[in-house]
Amino acid sequence: MMDYREVADLVAQDIAAGRLGPGAQLPPHRRFARTASPSPPPPACTANSCGAAW
Repeated sequence: MMDYREVADLVAQDIAAGRLGPGAQLPPHRRFARTASPSPPPPACTANSCGAAW
């Protein structure tokens, strides 16, 4: 799941690149989700898998 800050960064990039101008509407959330292609969340770490000294 994307964090709201990642979504804001993507929108800011679209504005800077000229893809979104003043008064432009954001794409529907389903299309935005497909084009944003978020990376999967990292796996949960355990003491054994991350090598942490617990």
